[in-house]
Amino acid sequence: MPKVSIIVLAYNNAKYLKQTLDSIEKQTYRDWEVVIINDGSTDATPEILHIYEAKPKFTVYHQSNRGIPASMNTALNLIQGEYVCKLDSDDCWEPGLLETLVPVMDNSPADTGIVYCDSQRIDGDGKVLVPRMVGFNNIMSDHPVKDLLFGLYFPESTFLYRREVFTSAGPYDERFSVGSVYDMFIRIADKYKYKYVDKKLGYYRTHPGCVTKNKERMMNNFGLIIDKNKKVFIKHGIDDDLVEKAISLCRPDKNGRYNCPSADLMARLMVYAKFYYLNNHVFPDLEEACIYGAGAGGRYSPEAAGYFGISIQKIFDSSCEKKGLNLSGISVSHADEVYPGGQAKILIMSEHADEIAEGLLKKDLHPETDFFKMF
Repeated sequence: MPKVSIIVLAYNNAKYLKQTLDSIEKQTYRDWEVVIINDGSTDATPEILHIYEAKPKFTVYHQSNRGIPASMNTALNLIQGEYVCKLDSDDCWEPGLLETLVPVMDNSPADTGIVYCDSQRIDGDGKVLVPRMVGFNNIMSDHPVKDLLFGLYFPESTFLYRREVFTSAGPYDERFSVGSVYDMFIRIADKYKYKYVDKKLGYYRTHPGCVTKNKERMMNNFGLIIDKNKKVFIKHGIDDDLVEKAISLCRPDKNGRYNCPSADLMARLMVYAKFYYLNNHVFPDLEEACIYGAGAGGRYSPEAAGYFGISIQKIFDSSCEKKGLNLSGISVSHADEVYPGGQAKILIMSEHADEIAEGLLKKDLHPETDFFKMF
């Protein structure tokens, strides 16, 4: 019986599928099996999978299209391993991922249900878009249910599960063709803890055909999922009003319209998630701050920060084009105006946080006391 079962759900990702499966074959840790569900693909996926069907560690099942949650439920009934990974058919791993995560799980307490590491976000051609995806608020605390209230923002492809968590949490909810992973994570967090390993060992691919592009559908399902799990959140000490706030951010009005652009829906919810985590775990007494970054993160920071009792004094950006832009009544200042002791603590709200932090260090500003990376 293999130690690790790797589930791959394949649906019309023929362009990336071989790279995905080859990254499994290159794993330096060898005690694994792969269960592939071909979920009714209409491209060249079946032809590619035919090559792997002849390999001893690979098992392929073909079915008509049923969607992610139903396919995961099928796969979970077929696997044999003590541990489980799910690798999306357009993502891939570094060779050392399993060799890194399996020993950590082996040496973790029984209430650790998930061990995970970081990923880099890449485009369809493999170009790195974001060098790391696990920000400060994705490193789960000892109270993971609270950390999941405002959504899910880390790549599942670098997660190693104990198989028993799925038995305990129950099957994937097939009503949520998009977002079912979020629902499962909440149910797992109700009974288990998460452990983070600070290494970048995965690649999460975004391209025009990926499921997460449908933001309105994802957002609506997030609202339904939070509502479904409302009793779980309240059981873990979250106020009913706060749960309702999270739901309201996900739901359209009675006319089916959202009160922010569709492209910003996930970004706004993520900003709330970051300020909620900041308030709970990092700076509970923070009353005022500045923002670095006038993108979507900066646009929704005054709103989200204000909800958690933090007043945003200034917004900075390194772009000359954004200087003077009005964001929630705050005129954007150029980053040249930042200097030691000249402003409240700076919260960096940008995917380029590492690069921005390096620039602030050169200005003799100090981490934690003068600035903090929110990504």
